[in-house]
Amino acid sequence: MPTLITLLVPLLKLHGRELFLKDKIYIHYFDYSNYPEYPQLHGEFSHYVSILDLILTLVIMQKLHENFLNER
Repeated sequence: MPTLITLLVPLLKLHGRELFLKDKIYIHYFDYSNYPEYPQLHGEFSHYVSILDLILTLVIMQKLHENFLNER
């Protein structure tokens, strides 16, 4: 049965797609460009990050908020 790999990094379009296809590994690309922006920790907002960026950003923001409230 063919394998489905979900790729979140558009740069992988540039490298080795045929290598996967010859082994019947099919690649599916997602377009996240319409997702809402959120405050990222470094530089301007980028849609080309993994879900880990959102999760870690939210965890860090929560900790900063808790520290702020505890210092009052």
